[in-house]
Amino acid sequence: MRSVCFCSLPDPRIRDFPLMQSPVPMTSILLAYVFFSVYVGPRLMANRKPFHVNKAIIVYDLCMVSLNAYLVHELQFILVSIHISQYYFMEKCDYQVPLWIHLIWMCCVLFFLLFSISWIEVYVKDARIRGFPLMQSPVPMTSILLAYVFFSVYAGPRLMANRKPFHLKTAMIVYNLSMILLNAYLVYEFLMSGWGTTYTWRCDLIDTSNSPEALRMVNVTWWFYFSKFTELLDTVFFVLRKKPDQITFLHVFHHSFTPWCWWWGITLTPVAGMGSFHALVNSAVHVIMYFYYGLSAAGPRFKKYLWWKKYLTAIQLSQFILVSIHISQYYFMEKCDYQVPLWIPLIWLGCVLFFFLFSNFYIEAYIKGKRLPASEDKPKLNGSASEHFTVVANWKHL
Repeated sequence: MRSVCFCSLPDPRIRDFPLMQSPVPMTSILLAYVFFSVYVGPRLMANRKPFHVNKAIIVYDLCMVSLNAYLVHELQFILVSIHISQYYFMEKCDYQVPLWIHLIWMCCVLFFLLFSISWIEVYVKDARIRGFPLMQSPVPMTSILLAYVFFSVYAGPRLMANRKPFHLKTAMIVYNLSMILLNAYLVYEFLMSGWGTTYTWRCDLIDTSNSPEALRMVNVTWWFYFSKFTELLDTVFFVLRKKPDQITFLHVFHHSFTPWCWWWGITLTPVAGMGSFHALVNSAVHVIMYFYYGLSAAGPRFKKYLWWKKYLTAIQLSQFILVSIHISQYYFMEKCDYQVPLWIPLIWLGCVLFFFLFSNFYIEAYIKGKRLPASEDKPKLNGSASEHFTVVANWKHL
C-alpha cells in the first residue's frame, strides 16, 4: 500500500495556517473533546457544585455573535444551500471537484436535520406516532434515502456496468401484486379511519385525540409513509435490469424527497384531517398503476390487455385536479379553523406543479407523439421512464 504524505496534499496557500499542516492535531483535539464531554467532564464534576460562570458565558456569546456575524458577512452562509444547488440546474458547469458540491449540499441538509430534531422533540412531535419504526428521528430515514440516491445514480450503474441484466419477471410480478394489495389496504383504512365514516370532505380538522378512529388514522398514515420506502424498489429494478434511461433526475428526486417530506408531515400531524386527502387518492391511483405494471411484467401474452396505458396517464392527471379542488375549498369557506394552515398552500402548490409537469408529458407523448415508445409491440416491465415519473409525481403530505 502506498503511503500518503499529508504535506503534499493541502493547497500551499492554506498550508501555513494553524492546524492545517496535518489532520492529526485537529483529530486529536476533537477526540479529546469527545472524551472530556462524555467521560472525564461528567466524572470530574460529579461531586462538585456547579460553577457560576454567567459573566464568562456572556462574553463567550458576544464573541461568538461577532465571529459568526463576520462569517455570515464573508461567506453568505445562509445562502449556501441555495447557491450550491445551482450546479444541478446549469446546462454546463465544469467545476473541477464536483464531489464538493454533493458534500456541501448534504452537509446543509444534515445540519438542518440535526437542528430540527431537538426543536421537534421539545415542541411539536406527536406522541402517538413516536413509537413507530423510523419515526424517532429523521436521521435513519435520511440515511436510507441518501443510500438509495447513492445506489441509484452511482454505485448501482457501476455495479451492473460489466454484468448482464437480471431477469426479474417473477420478482416483479410478486412485487407489483404486493403493492396492489398494500395500496388497496391503505384505501380501505383511510376510508374507515374517517374519509368514509365521519369526515365531511370539506373542513376536516386535525384530530389530536386518542380516540379509536384517530389512532387508526395514525396507523394508516404510517403505513402510507412506509409504502414510499417500498416504492424505492422501482428504481432498484431499473438498476438491476440495466435501464439507465429510466433512472432520471426527477424519478430519483421524487422517490427520495417524498418519504422525507412525509416524515415531517406525520411527525407533526399524523391525523391531518383535510390534509390527508391526497394520500387516499394517491393510494387509489397506485392500486390501478401497479395493476397495469403487474400485467406488463407478466409478459407479451398480456400485451392485449395493456391498451389503456394512455388512460392510466389521464387517471394520474385527474388526481392532481381532484386534490387541488378539495384543498382549495379552504380559501372559499366562510370559516375553517384548520390548525396547521401551512399544509393547505403546500399541498395545493405541489398539485399545481406536478399537474403542469405531468400535462407536459401527456402532450409530448400522446398529442405530439414525441415521447412515444420506439415500438408499441414491446411491453414494458414496470412502465417506462416517463410513466414512472408521471405515476409517482404525487405531492405527499408535507
